[in-house]
Amino acid sequence: MLGVLALSDRQQTEGRLLKLVSGTMMLGLGILLIAAPAALNDLRVARGLLVGSIGLCRGSIG
Repeated sequence: MLGVLALSDRQQTEGRLLKLVSGTMMLGLGILLIAAPAALNDLRVARGLLVGSIGLCRGSIG
């Protein structure tokens, strides 16, 4: 029973982290669409957006 509870806690934590990463990516995409929509054609910008959102969320991992 303890193993099931531990797995459930881990899944909840990972789910929250996934929501946080996706939310920061959506925020970054929104800002980018307003500021420089042509930059979305550049692969480096997309990679930077992904790495940046993961980097921002990494500090919030308990």
